[in-house]
Amino acid sequence: TALKTPQYSDSPKSDVGTGKRTEYIATLQMALGKPTFLTNSLIKMFRLESGIISLKPDKNSLSEIVLQTVKTVYAKAKAF
Repeated sequence: TALKTPQYSDSPKSDVGTGKRTEYIATLQMALGKPTFLTNSLIKMFRLESGIISLKPDKNSLSEIVLQTVKTVYAKAKAF
């Protein structure tokens, strides 16, 4: 049998509201994403260090990159 904390049990007697459950689930999902991000970052770092993948730097205009980023963010904010 699984042990459950009284605050988050699945029993019908649980008085935890939907908002609390949603907050709890969101917190768990965020916590689960952190190890995944760390693992993926370590894998990428290993691939870079071992030469499996390589970076090819390009010369780009910083102002052009910033302008494109602002346009993208503005379009998303306008749609919101």
